[in-house]
Amino acid sequence: MPCNHPCQGLCCDPCDPSKCTKLIKKQFPCGHKTKRGLLCTEFIQAVCQQKCQRKLVCGHTCPGVCGLPCSQYKCKLPCGRFLVCSHRCKAPCCEPCPPCTRPCQRSCIHKRCRKKCSEECEPCMLPCASSCTHFQCNNLCHEICNRPLCNEPCQKKLRCGHSCIGLCGEICPSFCRVCNSKKLAAINQRRTQSSNTRFIQLFNCGHVFEVSFLDNWMSAESDGVGHKQIDLKCCPVCSVPVSFSFRYSNAANSTTKILFIRHNKIEVKENDEQSSKF
Repeated sequence: MPCNHPCQGLCCDPCDPSKCTKLIKKQFPCGHKTKRGLLCTEFIQAVCQQKCQRKLVCGHTCPGVCGLPCSQYKCKLPCGRFLVCSHRCKAPCCEPCPPCTRPCQRSCIHKRCRKKCSEECEPCMLPCASSCTHFQCNNLCHEICNRPLCNEPCQKKLRCGHSCIGLCGEICPSFCRVCNSKKLAAINQRRTQSSNTRFIQLFNCGHVFEVSFLDNWMSAESDGVGHKQIDLKCCPVCSVPVSFSFRYSNAANSTTKILFIRHNKIEVKENDEQSSKF
């Protein structure tokens, strides 16, 4: 017969390839083999049914079978990408990331925002609380703070009786240079530490950093490879957004506004593209 197997019928009857009962195993181009024998009529059209191990564009493993192209499958796994608010997207990977509906994490010293992450915060109209013995801000809380960065050491005393390791006008760090010397040495790593080394504690997550390191971190505008990027200012350790800080309020607020404007433009563009389809 055309399949090269001997005809099992009578000599006087025409040979019918569809009635060939010979079972054979097939090795596919991917290297897999069929687990059971295939009839000749199944052999040509058979595709590998092993689970596909190729990666989709999104980075997730293809949910289809090895013998079919990945392009016909849509990834149904949770997206997992970080939204502009630093929350992870929970929508299916094949769909556009929707606006974040979680409670907003941004706050100032007066109040916490009660809107959703994707909504613009209501501006705080109270006077800016950023002040120290050397400088005083004259603007409202939501406006650009005009108090210069004060690098003078804090003159306050901690509960243990030792001097504060922070800066003038900032929230006093919870660590003491004497009582918590090992913790501060671990934070400062290989940098030389002296009685003049100043530290700052982030309000949102509580992590403590050496001031010059955090100044560079908060002012960085590239990804380390020379590419300029605008990201939400976050803690270097836990990635919690820096939503409130006297020293870094301008950097955090300006970045948040830029990201919110960009998010709105993307959302309007996606809505226009969706409308044009109908």
